[in-house]
Order: sequence, then structure tokens, then C-alpha cells
Amino acid sequence: MRSRIFVKLLITLLLSFSSIVMFILIIINSSFQQGFANYLQQKEIRLANDMTEFLVQHYQQQKSWKLMQHNHKLWEEALESANISIPPGPGPRRAHDNPPPKHLPQQEESSRGALPPHRPLAMRISLYDAEKKLFFGPPDQSVTGHWIEINTQKQLIGWLYLSPTELIGEQLANSFVEQQQQNFIVIAAAVMLLSLVVAAIWAQLLLRPVNRVIYAVHKLSAGQYDIRVPVRGNDELTGLALNFNRMAEALQQNERLRRQWLTDISHELRTPLAVISGEVEALLDGIRQPTKENITSLQEEIIALTHLIEDLHQLAMADNDALDLHFTECDLYSIIEHQVQMFKPRMKMKNLQLKLKTEPKEGCKISADSRRISQLMSNLLENSLRYTDPGGSVEVQLYNDTKQLTIVVSDTKPGVSNTDQEKIFDRLYCADKSRSRSAGGSGLGLAICKAIVTAHGGIIFAENLNGGGLRITAQLPLIPV
Repeated sequence: MRSRIFVKLLITLLLSFSSIVMFILIIINSSFQQGFANYLQQKEIRLANDMTEFLVQHYQQQKSWKLMQHNHKLWEEALESANISIPPGPGPRRAHDNPPPKHLPQQEESSRGALPPHRPLAMRISLYDAEKKLFFGPPDQSVTGHWIEINTQKQLIGWLYLSPTELIGEQLANSFVEQQQQNFIVIAAAVMLLSLVVAAIWAQLLLRPVNRVIYAVHKLSAGQYDIRVPVRGNDELTGLALNFNRMAEALQQNERLRRQWLTDISHELRTPLAVISGEVEALLDGIRQPTKENITSLQEEIIALTHLIEDLHQLAMADNDALDLHFTECDLYSIIEHQVQMFKPRMKMKNLQLKLKTEPKEGCKISADSRRISQLMSNLLENSLRYTDPGGSVEVQLYNDTKQLTIVVSDTKPGVSNTDQEKIFDRLYCADKSRSRSAGGSGLGLAICKAIVTAHGGIIFAENLNGGGLRITAQLPLIPV
């Protein structure tokens, strides 16, 4: 794929460079051709103007052009006076001087030496009187020809007509034009070669960032998640490198969390299994008797293990957007009040005060999964019960601001560090020793809370209180029933 991209980019750049350069060369060549033709024409006009001086003197002497009409030698003298070269062979033809028979074709006329393909100036200049009646020279006229007035004392006495000049009209001009055309060909070939080299270098430079990303992608696919692409410049390729680095960083973070997750899960599963295994071995060895108390202890460990597995199952469903939700009309205040009443005896046993403050009590009916909302409140209160020091208090508040319902659960110290406030919603995360899982629980309660709130389209966050303790806020959108 790399070579195909390089070849495509190389061809694109080469065609672009070549097209631009060839267009410039064509314009320059056309401009040169036109400029050279104009130069030759101006040169011939200047020679013709010099010739008019001789013709004026002749007219002043003869008072007409009649002598010029039959004087071939005099016409040649007029040409020589202006340094106009006379070609060898038959001289300039006069008007109606031995015209070729009309029945002869053009090829026969050319073979008889009438008009060569590239005629010099002497064979393209004609003399006309004031009424533009031809007296001497070729009779052909063209729209692109040039007329020169012959004046004496501000009186028009005649015209000199110059037939259009060809760009290649003489041997020197022909040689010069051919040389210039050869130079253009050489320059064009050199420019094409230079364009190829420049395009190859430029394509390689443009593909260098892409090649770095391709190399990093191969490394990333092989499991090297710490690979990064150097970021240089400020263009689209720089954006590609930045996005790749973000992706690699996210994958590295996910891999680290995955490994930590496996470590924590193995630890959480190993602890109850080890207790159960030890209890069973003690019963089998006769060290402990199969009394009701011992069987109850085994049952409690099995229930704890079952709860852990159920929590993991719920989180797995939340990750796959498959958390089982049944939205119905439910009164959020009633759900919270019920959970508070359920937890009051346990709070009292730990010497904790549990308070419920809600204003107003009406207008708290929303469309939600009542079972999941009950689980949310149970997990929040369970978290405060486990990690709040005896003698403290837990306060539950419910607010309705017409757009969302806000549930706030606040407890007294100990709190968590500022760096742990967002991480406490991670699975199996231990904030610090004061709120470690030594107090019990699987460490998945707040993670499940976050999954439930997110599934309802809300947000949940934690913050420390000034006097110590933690405040957890869950905001649920107020969706009309």
C-alpha cells in the first residue's frame, strides 16, 4: 500500500509540475514567435519607409508614376536605396508584366518560378498610386498586410503595400527560430527531469508523517500500547498524529485497567472461596462440627460471593448497553423515603444519624426503572454506612429544579482525597485505608450507581465537604411521564 500511495502522489505531483512548466514554455514560445514576427515586420516597415524617400524624389521629378510602371531597373534602384536585398533570378515582377496564363494550375506557376514559398521583402512590396491603383509589384493583397503612405508637401501621392511576412522569411531568421525551438525542447526535457526529481523528493517528504503513523499502527496492533507518533507542524497530518496518540493512550489506559481488573477480580473471588474452602475442610476433618452456626457462616460467604458475581454481571451488561431497564411511572420521593426507613435501624446500630430533607415532596414523579433507582439509593446509603465513622451522620436530600431531579447523599468524615473523587466510581477501586474494603462490600457499589445513572441519561459525581466526609450527587433528567 505504501508504494502505491507513493506512486500515485509522485504521478500527481509530476503531472502538476510538468503541466505548469509546459504551459509556461508554450506561452513563452508563442510570445517569442509573435514578438519575433513583429520585429521582422517593424524592420521591413522601416526599410519601406526609407524606400519612400527615393520614390518621392522620383515623383517630384516625373510628376507621375508612369515611368516607374515600365522601368524595372528604376524599381531595383528604389529597393537598393533602402538596402532591401534583391533575390537572384528574375527580378520583382511589375503589374501585368507577363502574367501567367489563367488556364495553368498553381503548381505549374510555382514550377515556373513565379512566387517562392518564402518570399523576401523585395517580392512582397508593391507600389500603388493615390487611388491604390497598382503600378509595380505583386498584385496580391491581404487583410494583415501593411500600407505606407507616400506624401510630398502634405499631399498623398501613392502607397507602398507590404504583404504579410512569414516568421521564417530568411535563412538567418530560419536558423535562429530553429535554434530557439531546439532550446525549448532541451529546456522542456530538463524541466521534466527536474520535475521528476522534485516530485519524488516532495512525495517522500509528504508521506513521511503517514509512514510514521503506519509504523506506529503496526506496533500498536502488536500490543505495544506505549508507542507514540512525533507531532510536528500544524496541518491535517499533525491532527492525524494527535488523534492516533490519543487512541494509543486510551488503549494503553484500557489495557492497564483490564490487567488491574483481572487482578482485583481474582483477589475478590479468591477471598470468599478461600474462606469457604477452609470451612469445608475443617468440617471434613472434624475440626469443626456441622452445627447451625457453622453452616450459616458458610451460607453468608456463599451469599457474598453470589452478590459479587451478580454485581459483575450487571456491570458487564451496562458496558454492552444491555442493562435491563423497565421504565414506568415512579415517585422518586417514595423510593428514597422507603430506602431511608430500611437503613435507619442499621444506621442506629452503628451510632449514625440518618436524615431525609426534601422540598417539595410533590412533583417527583418521573419515568424511570423503579427497581434500579431503589438499587441506586441502596448502594449510596450502604457506602455511607460502611465508611462513615461512628457518631457521625448521613443526610439525604432531593431537589426538583423543573429540569432535573437531584439526589444528594452526604456523610461525615472520613472523606477521600481530591485525586480519588472521580476514581471512586471505578470498579474495585480503593481510595485509601480509611475507606478500604476492610469495612466490607465488593467495591462495585458506586460503579453500579454510575452505570444506573448513566443508563437513565444522568450524571453522578463526588466532592469533599469542608468539615470532612463525602457528598455524592446524582442528577437525573426530569422526563415527563
